[in-house]
Amino acid sequence: NTALAITDVSGDVKGILGVTPDLILNQPKVWEQFILPSDLIKLIKRVRRIRSKPRKITEEIRIRNQISGEHRVLI
Repeated sequence: NTALAITDVSGDVKGILGVTPDLILNQPKVWEQFILPSDLIKLIKRVRRIRSKPRKITEEIRIRNQISGEHRVLI
């Protein structure tokens, strides 16, 4: 769903996620590859709920680095 596409990235994206910023920005569903499935479901629901009243998302999400396979927690 392009409505849930990432529109901006900053920081050490390659080191944390194992993908380049260009890949994240140019492939709308790439984030489905690094967010763990159970967290992805929760995150999608949360993003859809806040569309009408934008605010920060503060939940922890677990990601898997695409190069190392290491799991990390992001807030």
